[in-house]
Amino acid sequence: GVLVPVTITVRVILQNLWKLKYDWDVPLGDDLQKDWGTVLKKLDDLKNVEIPRWIVKSSVVSLHLFSDSSRDIYGSCAYIVDNNSSNLLMAKARVAPIKALTIPKLELLSALLSSRLVTFILNTYKLELKFESIHLWIDNQAVLSWLISSNESKNLFIRNRIQEIKTKVPFAHFHYISTDSTPADLITKFGINDINNC
Repeated sequence: GVLVPVTITVRVILQNLWKLKYDWDVPLGDDLQKDWGTVLKKLDDLKNVEIPRWIVKSSVVSLHLFSDSSRDIYGSCAYIVDNNSSNLLMAKARVAPIKALTIPKLELLSALLSSRLVTFILNTYKLELKFESIHLWIDNQAVLSWLISSNESKNLFIRNRIQEIKTKVPFAHFHYISTDSTPADLITKFGINDINNC
């Protein structure tokens, strides 16, 4: 999870190469060379990253998932909260589809990714942990209103994803969080120094 901001950047570059129809033996243009140089620097900086060991002090915890998106990336990160301490459990990110989507639809995809992470986490830790509550934090008011509303959207894309989220996590609490406060922002707008603050 901690390395997601670096690995997703590589996947975005590969998608851009594919969109530009680069052959394997064609030299990269200046912009792509600069992007690749930045990724190599980030990879080199990873040797300074310390990942603390996670120790659960209680078998009853709450699960908090934060989602975010940008034009190129959408993702989610999951935190376990135990007696006023929190630890990153895992994170996932995806490259945005080639067919351009609006930011609210990309934010919806990141919320869907959060709901899928909940399913994975509950199945993985069902013997070790009891989750007293599950919270999905979303920084997009439109997506939050779609999730809370009892009215179905006329848009099939939105309706299908909202239905899947509500099916996967009918017991989750949905909350708004400002864009500046969400830890998922690290996935979409990455700085190597931020990894140590996860």
